[in-house]
Amino acid sequence: TRRAADQWLVAARHEVAAGIHAPASASITVAEAADLWLAQCEIDRLERSTVRLYRQHVGHIVSLIGRVRLADLTPSLSDSWIRGQTTKTWRPAATWPRMNS
Repeated sequence: TRRAADQWLVAARHEVAAGIHAPASASITVAEAADLWLAQCEIDRLERSTVRLYRQHVGHIVSLIGRVRLADLTPSLSDSWIRGQTTKTWRPAATWPRMNS
C-alpha cells in the first residue's frame, strides 16, 4: 500500500542518516551472521561448553534458514519457522523460493 511504502521510506531515510542502513543486496545470510557471532563468543572467551552448545543450536538453525539474508528475515518468517518447528511441517531453506537472487 501507499502508506506502507511511505513508512518504509521514512525508516530507510532514518537508517541512512544514522549510518546503519544496508541495502538488502548487501545483507549477509543467517549462516554468515551466525559465524560472526560464534567467532565473537570465542573472542569473548565464553566457556567451551557454552560455545559448543551454541554451535549445536546454530547448526540446526543454519541447516534450515542459513541461506536466508538477514534483510529478508521478517517477524512473520520467524514466526512461521517457530510454528513449523513445533508442528514439524517446516521446509528447509533449500526448498524456499529464491529471494533477492
